[in-house]
Amino acid sequence: MTVFSPPCTTAASLHPPRAVSVALLPASFPERDTGLDLPIALALLAVHKSLNLTDLTTTAFIGELRLHGALRPIHGVAARLTALATAGCTTVVIPADNANETSLPPGGPTIVPARDLNDVVQWITTTNRAHDSSKRTPHG
Repeated sequence: MTVFSPPCTTAASLHPPRAVSVALLPASFPERDTGLDLPIALALLAVHKSLNLTDLTTTAFIGELRLHGALRPIHGVAARLTALATAGCTTVVIPADNANETSLPPGGPTIVPARDLNDVVQWITTTNRAHDSSKRTPHG
């Protein structure tokens, strides 16, 4: 059974083939951060070879996922973006509803607003294709 309804058909077709449990360690650390839902989902897709994240090493993903794949707005986006910029992130994918909170100084990370998991998967796929084509050498 998939947890994604029809609005996420692309992402649903990528779902892992079996049930997966995710543990956030250390267990004594309270998991209050719903912004981890999106990166956990993407990591699961990458582990199951459904999605390639290798060319996105300076990209961060923040977002809470609803069961049907929509991204819910999260609290504290501005502070997270500042910390991610300091850490060297060049691109940050955030829930579209948080896009109006992104007032970073010039030179900060590129902000990619997304409505749902489908948007994120499509953005990653397009980014990977663009990166792959820039690596090709001309034939001749």
